Amino acid sequence: MSSDPLNISPREVSGLCDLKCALSFSYPRTALVAKNNGIAISCTPDNTNVPPVTFNLEKYEMTKINISYPSMHLFNGARAEGELIIDHSPVLGGNPLKICVPIVQSRDPTLATDMVTSIIDAVAKSAPSENETIAISTEITINDLLPNKPYFSYANPEGNFVVFPPTNGIPLPEAAIDVLHSVVRAFDQSSNAPNGVFLNKSGPNTSSSSGEGIYISCQPTGSSKEEVNIVYDTNSESGSLFKWVGMSSTKIAAIFLVLIVLIIGFVQGVNAGITYLA
Repeated sequence: MSSDPLNISPREVSGLCDLKCALSFSYPRTALVAKNNGIAISCTPDNTNVPPVTFNLEKYEMTKINISYPSMHLFNGARAEGELIIDHSPVLGGNPLKICVPIVQSRDPTLATDMVTSIIDAVAKSAPSENETIAISTEITINDLLPNKPYFSYANPEGNFVVFPPTNGIPLPEAAIDVLHSVVRAFDQSSNAPNGVFLNKSGPNTSSSSGEGIYISCQPTGSSKEEVNIVYDTNSESGSLFKWVGMSSTKIAAIFLVLIVLIIGFVQGVNAGITYLA
């Protein structure tokens, strides 16, 4: 990754990506095993049987949750108190996906506040030293960690990124942030967006989307236009139908013209044969 932190700001958006970076998720409840990595709290889920995330119609499995400080991204020019980064691997191969939520200092708690605070407290109590682990026996729902709000997205050689802004971040009280800082040391992470940062103003949709039979290519190209390439399965009946409907009117007219010429020629040939025999 680049040594320079990537700044996430509405003023630096390259375009919209409501189609190009569509995200849906429905995580199952899961227990976690938390590890103190020294530079982050790393949590491994025990329930990964069902791919819970669909990004650009590709299915992803959750592999790890990292809680680090400070944030990997800059937000409006400044780092947040921390960042929760959920790693995902593609089911059918391809680039990994990271969903990132900044941790902000606030006295207004949410469900995410309680969940993240409980993980931090458990590690501080039972795994305060580097490489120590602790089983978080209480099952959690990752859905409660992710806001159904607009988000930013970008891609680089490391994979695809979804980043929520601080206004929809995870609020933690000052005491919880102090505990996080005491457990892990500051780590200067960074990222880059060679093709620009895009905005999905609709936010994630938690309803499932199978995406079977259709592939939408949505690698950001620096353009704000929503360009999509749709490939249909030509081996199926529906694929043949779409192939036919997709033909231009000029080609269809040419086919009919050829058929008419063949019919007229056949009729004239028959008449000539009858006249010759008579």
